[in-house]
Amino acid sequence: MSQNAKQYDLEERTASFAREVANFSKQLHRTISNIEYINKLYDRLRQLGLITLKRTKV
Repeated sequence: MSQNAKQYDLEERTASFAREVANFSKQLHRTISNIEYINKLYDRLRQLGLITLKRTKV
């Protein structure tokens, strides 16, 4: 497997994970605590996306 294929795989896996997190968060009840946890989860997901972009650009 070439380096480009590995990079694409990482990007695709990260995007797939983001979609799964979004679908999961839509299924939760909208309580104050869940909203806070969802916001924290999205913040971490954004950080993961930025790290993924950095690694694939190198």
